[in-house]
Amino acid sequence: MITGYEINKAINLHNSNKLFEAEKIYKFILKFDNKNYDALHLLGVLYFQLKKYDDSINLLKNAINNNKLFPVAYNTLGNVYTELKNYKKATLAYKKSIEQDSLYFEPYYNLANIYNKINKFEHAIKFYRKSLSINSESIDALCNLGVTYYNLNNFTLSLKYLDKAFLLNNTSINIKYNLAKTLIKIKRYERAIKLLSEVVNTPEYSDEKHSSELLLSHLGIISPPKKTSINHIKNIYKQHIDSWKSLKNIKHSNKNYFGHKLMINLLSDIHSNSSKYNCLDIGCGTGIIGEYIKKSCSKITGVDISDEMLKIAKLRNVYDVIKNEDIENFLNHSCEKYDLIICSAVLIHYSDLSDIISLVSNSLHENGYLVVSLFADNSAKSFSTDFFGFFNHNPEYVKKILNINNLKKLKIKNTIHEIRDGREILGTGYLYKK
Repeated sequence: MITGYEINKAINLHNSNKLFEAEKIYKFILKFDNKNYDALHLLGVLYFQLKKYDDSINLLKNAINNNKLFPVAYNTLGNVYTELKNYKKATLAYKKSIEQDSLYFEPYYNLANIYNKINKFEHAIKFYRKSLSINSESIDALCNLGVTYYNLNNFTLSLKYLDKAFLLNNTSINIKYNLAKTLIKIKRYERAIKLLSEVVNTPEYSDEKHSSELLLSHLGIISPPKKTSINHIKNIYKQHIDSWKSLKNIKHSNKNYFGHKLMINLLSDIHSNSSKYNCLDIGCGTGIIGEYIKKSCSKITGVDISDEMLKIAKLRNVYDVIKNEDIENFLNHSCEKYDLIICSAVLIHYSDLSDIISLVSNSLHENGYLVVSLFADNSAKSFSTDFFGFFNHNPEYVKKILNINNLKKLKIKNTIHEIRDGREILGTGYLYKK
C-alpha cells in the first residue's frame, strides 16, 4: 500500500535537486497506483526540468484526467508549452488553470509573460495587474509590468512600477538596468547614470552589465568597448528571433525592416547567373542574403554566432558550409580566400572597424568583392553608440578604413535601414573591390 511517506520522500528529494532518486520513487508509486495524480503531476514537473517535454506533457495530461480539478497541473502544462513556444496551447492551459482557481497567482503571471513575448502588451498589462491584485509584492510582476509600460512608451507608469520593484529589491541588476532606461527616456540622467554605474561595477559578467556599459557609452560617460560581447549578441538575436522568422524570403519585408533590400541593391551590381564566386556570408543570420546570391556562387559559406538564426538558415538549404562561430575566430583560423564577402549589418557590433576590416580584407582574393552595410551617423567623428547598444559609423570614417585596407569604392548607397522605437535608422551600404 502506498502511503504519504513515499510521496513526501520523493518531494524532498525533488526539492533537493536529486532528480533521479525522486524519479525512481514517483515511478514506484505509479507502478502500484497508476492513477495517483500527485505522482503523475510531480513526475511531469521533473521531466519538464530534464527537458523531456513529450513525456512531461503525457504525464500532466494523465494527471488532469485523473483529477479534473487540478489548476496546478494546468499551470505546469502551460509552462511546458511555453518552453516549446507553443503559445496557443500554453494560453489555453493557463486560462483553464485560472478558470479552476481564480485566486491562483502563477497562471495570471505566466499568461502575462506570454502576451509580452508576442507583443500583445495591453493583454500583458491586464494579467500582470490581476496577478498583482493577488500578490501586490511580486517583484517579478512589478518589474515586468514596468517593462511592458516602457515598451508602450508610457514612461510615467513604467517608472511607477519599476520603482515599486526597486523598493522591494534594490540590489537587482535587472531592475536597476530597466529603471535606468526609463529614467533616460524622461531625461533624469543623474539617477540613471548612478544606477548604470552600480550595475557596471558588479563583479560578475551579466548581459545587464554589458548593456549598462553600452548605455553609459551612449551618454558619453565612459569610452565604448571595442566590440559588443559575444553573449550580448547572442541574447539580442535570441530575443528577436521571431522578427527574423517573419522575413520569409528576399522579396518579403515587414513594416520596420528594410536592411536586406539595401544589400540586394548593392549585390545586384555584381550578380551573375554563372556560378563563379566562392562566397563568405559573415553574420549570415537566417540566410536571406545567401538565398539571393547563391546562384552566383560556386560555393557559399555562412558564419553566425546565433544558434537560433542558423537553425532557420539550415532550413533554407542555402549554404554549402555553415559555421556557428564568432566571425573573428573564424577569419583568424580560416586558410581559405574568397571572391565575395558579405557583411550585412554585422559590423554594427564593432566600434573601431580597423582590425575586423583588416581581417576581412586579408580573406579576399585580389579583385574580390566586399559588400558591407552599417548604421550611419554623419555627425560622429568616427562612430557613436546608440541607445540600443549598436555602433553607428560615420561613412567618411568607414571609407577611410576600407581604403587603408586596399579596397576600392565601386558603389555607396544610403537608405533607411529600419524603423526602431518609432525612429528611422539610416543605413549605408558599401560595395568595394580589392
